[in-house]
Parts: sequence; C-alpha cells; structure tokens
Amino acid sequence: MSAPRLRLTLPTGPLTLHAARPSLLGALWVWSKGGTVASSNENTAALEDLEWLGVEPDAMASAPKQARYEEAAARLEESGAVYRCYCTSAHYREMQASKDGPEPHVYDGRCGRLTPAERAALEKAGRKFRYRLRRPETQPDLPSPWAEQPWPDTDRIVLETDSTPSPALAAAVDDHSAKANASLVDGDARTWLIERALIELALQRPLPELVRIPAFRGTAHSIATLREAGHPRRSLLNALLSEVWSLPDGPLAPDLEDAAEKFSLGAIQCDVDETSTVDDESLRVLSHSALQAADRTDLTATVVEHLTRRGYGVIQHEPDWQEAFVAAVRSDLHTLADAERLAGVLTAPTVDYDRSTLRHLSRPGVGEALDWFASQLATIPDGDHAGWRGAIQAYRQQAASPGRALSTLRLVMTG
Repeated sequence: MSAPRLRLTLPTGPLTLHAARPSLLGALWVWSKGGTVASSNENTAALEDLEWLGVEPDAMASAPKQARYEEAAARLEESGAVYRCYCTSAHYREMQASKDGPEPHVYDGRCGRLTPAERAALEKAGRKFRYRLRRPETQPDLPSPWAEQPWPDTDRIVLETDSTPSPALAAAVDDHSAKANASLVDGDARTWLIERALIELALQRPLPELVRIPAFRGTAHSIATLREAGHPRRSLLNALLSEVWSLPDGPLAPDLEDAAEKFSLGAIQCDVDETSTVDDESLRVLSHSALQAADRTDLTATVVEHLTRRGYGVIQHEPDWQEAFVAAVRSDLHTLADAERLAGVLTAPTVDYDRSTLRHLSRPGVGEALDWFASQLATIPDGDHAGWRGAIQAYRQQAASPGRALSTLRLVMTG
C-alpha cells in the first residue's frame, strides 16, 4: 500500500475527548508512516481544538454533503445492494425487540420482499421511505481485519427518510470524497464495519486499510471546556492515550509530529475490544502530574499563556517576576486554574498610577526596602511558601509604614 491518507472525522457539535481520540491516534499512525492527514472545515471550532492538541491536518477535503449520500444510495439501489423500506412505527411494533443493535427492533426484511406493484402503490400514496442494506445470503471473502468483524443479524438502515446517513454510509462516501485510503475506528464501530465493507464492494471500490483501536470513555466535557478549566495540553494528550501509548519525555506541549516518529500500532498493548476510561478525577490527577513534572521554563510559559488568555496581566511583568510567581504557586497546581487565585491578588489594580502614586514610590526608604525584599526572594527555593510568608513579614517590618507596606509591594509587583 502507498503512504496512508486518513480523513479526520469531526463531530457536528463540540469536540469531546471521546471524539478526539481517533483523530489523535490516527494522526500519530499516519505521520509515523509518512502519510497525509486530511480534514474538512465544516466544524471550525472542533478543528481549532484539535490543532491546539497538536493535530493539524496536512490537507483540506471538501465537507460532507447530503447530495453525495443520496447519490450513493441511488447507485446502491441500482446494484440491488439496498432497497426502500416503507415501514412505520406500527410495523416496527410487530417485530422482535433488539437490546444491543443499532436499531430498537430486529428488522424482519418485509420491505425487501415487496413486489414492484406493491412498491409503486406505496410510492403513489406518498409513503416516506428509508434505504436498507440487503444482507447477502453468503458472506463475501474479506481481507483481515475486515473478516473478523461480527456479521449483521438483519438488514440495517443506511439512509434515513431525511437523508441522514448511517455511520457506515457516511464513512464510505466521505472517505472516498477525501481520497482517503485508510480508515481508523475504535471498538464502538464494530457493529457497522461489515456494512461499510458491503457498501464499498457494491460501489466497486477497494476496501481501505482498516486500523482498529480500543474504545474510549472520557469525561463528557469538551476540549474547549477542559482547556478553560486549566487542564494543560500534556494532561489531555495523556488522557487520550491512556492505556494505549505514553508520550515520550519532553516539554509540556510536545510536537506530535516528532512524537509520531516513536509511535507504532505495535506499541498498543491493550486489546482493541477493551474500553479505557478517564473520568474527571483521573484527569485532574493527570494534570497535576504533568504540571509538577514540567521544567521551570516550560511551566512558566504555560502558566503565563493560560493567565493571559484568561485576562490576567502577568504578561506585562518581567520574566524574573513571572518565574518567581510560578515558583510560588507550583506545588498547589492541580490545574492551571489554581494559578488564577494568586494572580487575581497580585495583579489587582488597587492603586491608580497618578502623581500621588509616584510620590509614594519616591518617598525616602521605599526603594531601599523594595531592593531588600528582592534580595530575600532570590534566596527562597521554588515552592517554598513559608519562605515567601517570612519575606513578606520581614518586609513589613523594614518598611517605614507597616500598614501600607503590602500595598506598596503589590503596586510594584503589578507594574
């Protein structure tokens, strides 16, 4: 097979951890083989979230279009692979209930046995129809791993009355439109993979290379929500790769194309039929670990970027001030949001920058006291909260007016 070309499947709504998992692993796999990652831009918010995670498409494909699904269904009907189903809810109540299938009932195939005259009468009466994929009497010879997928127990819907496609039809049509020759799916797709194969064969197209990964159950929050809550990129990436693969050691926000050089599907140890889970508490633990393991430079840049995006003016301070601030809050960081509490205190506009302020800062003894406080900070180890408190208390004792000492300190530290 030539270098793989993979189309990213974007959701219609916010990008959740669950929806981002196949895109992340798919990109790592494609880049590890020198292939191309393609995506459409019908959901720009989801695409931006993926790019923040490090998954930036190499090429853009046209967005899914309803007309393409209708055209494919018409071609499938001509080949006899699908038929029109006119059943109503009353008809479905006559059928056996299904507990685990994609439909609530096991379809009995009655519309597949209609005569041309019966179909014409239903059409004349204006009865709405959906397309169902006809299950072959004999199973076709499929390559691995397509052949290992469970065989459907009934004729399944591939196009609804409102032209909404099934996952199988959407994947076949959209991949073909994007010129994709590979498809990556998780364990939840097992129920419709054979349908995808039957659609491709009926349309006389080659089956794409199939890559299966374990299913994933993540927190229901979107990537955007988790980012605003202060979870760093590294922790979300670790959550998405949980029980599958570990990112190589590196900075807090690794370059995924570099990480892909070390990635291989053989590194995935768990079975593709298993399901990994990362809930809110597990994600918080991952974030704490990622933040505590980061070196000072990377952590400072990450904290400053988060606080700046959240509206705190830390970017206005000198790098030394930023590093001292991050060192002070580091041990308390479970997410980046924990840095917002102290940032709100230190960057609060408590004093207007008018002439009276300048006169206050130029008073005798203030400059010397501030220089003394700066020298004390230089001796405090990273994360030593007791040292900070001791320095502040000593500073108040050095100041000419202890009651105003902290206001002076806050004014200077906020620029």
